[in-house]
Amino acid sequence: MSGSIKTFVKGNYVLVGDSAGMVLPSNGAGITIAMIGGRIAGQVISEHLKYGIPLSEYEKRWNKQMGKVMRNSKRAFFLGSFVLRLPDWIINSMFNRFTKFMVWRFITCRNMFVIF
Repeated sequence: MSGSIKTFVKGNYVLVGDSAGMVLPSNGAGITIAMIGGRIAGQVISEHLKYGIPLSEYEKRWNKQMGKVMRNSKRAFFLGSFVLRLPDWIINSMFNRFTKFMVWRFITCRNMFVIF
């Protein structure tokens, strides 16, 4: 997701956590993401052994649960990289009362342009 990993599953091997690139690009958080991935991987592996479901189900479930968070985090990282190259006076103006809600959504990896 954040790195160059294209798929989490190959043959009978499943990547979880750091090995799968499950680290939020915006802030480097990975423990919670890895725990979620581990839970999903454990469920899918168990179902694979009991019922024969394909291990690729792990990646589908992970993307359904965490894909949006990872995409938002990646966008936030690229936007943050751009913002931090701006002059200080522009950055300071971004933190006034009119943009506080957007900055908070940006920091917490939420879509900045939706107010819900």
